Amino acid sequence: MLNLTKKILMTLVLTLGMASYSYADIVLDDFDYTPDPQINLEVNASNTSDSTQRNNVNVLGADVVYDLEYISGDLDSSAVTFGAGNLALSNDVLMKSSLLLTYSELVAPGAPIADFSALNGFYFDLLNSDLGFSILVTIGSDSGANTSTSSTVSGAIASLTRTNILFSSFMTGLGTGANFAAVDYVSVLITSELDSVDLLLTEFGATNVPEPTSLAIFGLGLIGLAFSARKKV
Repeated sequence: MLNLTKKILMTLVLTLGMASYSYADIVLDDFDYTPDPQINLEVNASNTSDSTQRNNVNVLGADVVYDLEYISGDLDSSAVTFGAGNLALSNDVLMKSSLLLTYSELVAPGAPIADFSALNGFYFDLLNSDLGFSILVTIGSDSGANTSTSSTVSGAIASLTRTNILFSSFMTGLGTGANFAAVDYVSVLITSELDSVDLLLTEFGATNVPEPTSLAIFGLGLIGLAFSARKKV
């Protein structure tokens, strides 16, 4: 019995190890650069858009343009502020806004394309969110663009939470679709679903996420091997 228990524990360790290995992230933005008052954005009914660009925002040298757009609300404002390792989107009472992040030169300054063909999705890490919002990701290349289905995050989040958007959810949007082996840009659209949404984003990137079914089959297979070995003893 002890040997079987050890085998099952080893199975669990291997399964978890597979899951951990799959999170070999390519971090597109960790928002860990020195805050600068010039990159804080604010919009309202009178000033409906605000934009800024930052270069070399990650270790790979990617550039990003931030575009904050006013959606609705007559009072107060919506703002984006940057801290040490996070991006905060804050909507005052009755306010709704959208934030578009567009990444280019993804792998190095002057390098026009990035190869995502060995990966199968994007992830974003939230530290906090009080209400619902949606996130839409687009991949573009010379051949066209692919856009994900809109992923909705609802309810309160009070601790580090990772959400994945798999490439399998993307649909052809322009031309013949994006070439995932030669990506020119990635854009992320975050939109308030409700008034007064506040959220704190700490990381965004590409990764290789195992399908839950694959992990389950892998784990069951290893458990089956453990029981099979026990029967032979």
